[in-house]
Amino acid sequence: MHYYCFLLSKPCFNHSIHAMLTVEHHFTCPHCLAPISMILDLSVSPQKYIEDCEVCCQPINIYFESEGDNITYFSSNPVEQ
Repeated sequence: MHYYCFLLSKPCFNHSIHAMLTVEHHFTCPHCLAPISMILDLSVSPQKYIEDCEVCCQPINIYFESEGDNITYFSSNPVEQ
């Protein structure tokens, strides 16, 4: 698992930094069965959205839940067309 921290804002008058925790999650595309990965934002849980496969470009329903920096549940299903 690779962790990334993206800087959202850094006010000049304040030393506090607002960051979101993201993780690269590897899984198999439900359409083409290719191994792929996506960057997930763990700062808000749960999340549900549609993202295209980077290999076959088909839409995937992504749903995940997290606690802190751990993914507690992840699903990737084909979008019904």
